[in-house]
Parts: sequence; C-alpha cells; structure tokens
Amino acid sequence: MAKATRTGTRKNARRRAAPARGAAKALARLSGDLQPTLRQLTRRLRPGLLRLERQVGIAEARTRREAARLLRRASEELGRLEAKGERRWQHLTERARRDAVRWLHRVERALEKPGSRRGRTRARAARAKLDVAAGI
Repeated sequence: MAKATRTGTRKNARRRAAPARGAAKALARLSGDLQPTLRQLTRRLRPGLLRLERQVGIAEARTRREAARLLRRASEELGRLEAKGERRWQHLTERARRDAVRWLHRVERALEKPGSRRGRTRARAARAKLDVAAGI
C-alpha cells in the first residue's frame, strides 16, 4: 500500500511570497544604483563599454588568426592529398601502360606465323619499340 502524503499549503504559500519580495528588493536595488542624471550614467558606463569594445576587438583578431591558421593547415593537407592522388594516378597509368603492352605482345604472338624465327625477331624489335614508347 502507498503511504498517504499531505499537501503542504503553507509551503506553497511561502514559495509564492518569496519571489515577490525578492523582485521588489531587486527593483529597489536597481533603482538605487541608477544615477540621477543621464550624464552621470553615461560617465559611469563609458569605461566599461570601452573595455568591452577592446575585448571584442581582441577576440575578433584572435578568431581571424585562428581561422587563417586553420585555412593554411587545410590548404597544406589538400596539397598533400593532391600529391598523393597524383602519385597514385601515375602508378595506375603506369600499370595500365604495362598491361596494354603485355596484351599487345600477346596479340602479336598470336598473329605471328608459327615456327617463323624471322617473325619473332621482328616482333621482339616491335615490342622493344612499344616498350620505349610506353616509357617502360
């Protein structure tokens, strides 16, 4: 069985009353802090505003420096990736050229007359030319 609990009306009443007094005190404190004239208020606030403007300027400069640094790092990384991709691409094209030369040699051998030594020598010479042309 669940315990029966009492609702505390006094407690709720106290909670409601406290913020009202706190707000009244806060309002009284703020009105007491306000300067009697606008000129006095601006004189009081101006140094704080100037200090805040300087802090904002410093923070902006720091942010710009950080952004420039990050942009430089990203650019360097992109350059590294580009160079790596270029090396891979050259490797792939090199491999493709070698494969193409190999297939051409196989086609030549298939087309040459069987038992013809003279044809084989010509095929070898042609193959050497292809190798030179392919850069191998």
